[in-house]
Amino acid sequence: MKKIIVRNLTQNYPIYIGQNLGSQLTAVVKRLTVRGGQVVVIMDNQVQRLFGQKIKNVLSSVKPLFLTFAGGEKNKNQTTVTRLQNELLRRQLGRDTVIVAVGGGVVGDLAGFVAATYLRGVRYVQVPTTLLAMVDSSIGGKVGIDTPYGKNTIGSFYPPQAVIMDLDFLVGLPRPELVNGLMEAIKTFLTSDKRSLSLLSKLNFDNVKNSSVAWQQIISRSAQIKSAIVANDEKEGGERKIINFGHTIGHVLELLSNFKIRHGLAVGYGILAEMEMAHLLKILSKKDLELAIKSLKIGGLDVVNSPFNKFSAKAIVNATKYDKKKEGGVPCYVLLKTIGKVLVKNGRYAHPVPSKIIMEALKIVGC
Repeated sequence: MKKIIVRNLTQNYPIYIGQNLGSQLTAVVKRLTVRGGQVVVIMDNQVQRLFGQKIKNVLSSVKPLFLTFAGGEKNKNQTTVTRLQNELLRRQLGRDTVIVAVGGGVVGDLAGFVAATYLRGVRYVQVPTTLLAMVDSSIGGKVGIDTPYGKNTIGSFYPPQAVIMDLDFLVGLPRPELVNGLMEAIKTFLTSDKRSLSLLSKLNFDNVKNSSVAWQQIISRSAQIKSAIVANDEKEGGERKIINFGHTIGHVLELLSNFKIRHGLAVGYGILAEMEMAHLLKILSKKDLELAIKSLKIGGLDVVNSPFNKFSAKAIVNATKYDKKKEGGVPCYVLLKTIGKVLVKNGRYAHPVPSKIIMEALKIVGC
């Protein structure tokens, strides 16, 4: 088992990475409830079917309450939050309540938001069950919900007490689910760690157990890099913005497709478009652009049959006006300078891009 400490101004918390970590989860929850307090496990219906009994057995000694909701991005909204919080209120649970979020990114974001806002904040633990959640959304304390105006447009920064990343959850996940998560890891390596891209060739998508060492290395390295960035910039005032590489366009693809395009894949395609912008601006070399595209292909992204041909460039540009990274009302983009490094100019990690360049880049990738 590997342990990484995320150091924030508000609090530090551990990330545990390994296999068969049920006993570690039990130990963490018992420590948090040593003086009492109800443990509440929140998961979606699919996770409950797959892992509900396993979690129930692992946490049997603390007698948890299980709350579920219909999964999917379309249910990551205020209606679901209100229903869950009303159930906590109906049971008269206090501020010593401990929420355990078990599931993918939607569950972690939503359950974390419930924890952040119930009685002005209760403690919670993240137990990600997907690769996407392990390498990205469970790290850094971002919690939130979607609105008709975009993804995560209502939310907060609210770090967990601990994150338990058990690779046993990945065994049996279909290839598309692994590819979906791997896009976020590739994003991290493209912006911060060129060397780790070599790990991609060691992965076995059809049998996680046969390449468990490589999968754990990718998860651990992603967690280390993101933890270091978060420690330097907890509230996304500067350096942390590089984590949003590919997300300006990626979030729009999710929104325009009514979330039929999975988050990781949308980010992968967003990376394609945003790298073309950097290349057109003569920031990113042709050689590095081709190497980055090759890495996305190795990671499983179908760059030939992209979703860009389903949307007009104008529709994509119009939808970016709701992006959270706007400055002065103008959407900003993280621009890759070279593999492993982004453009930083005058202390800024995200930059406005001329509309002409954005439109041209979108046409190159298929709009």
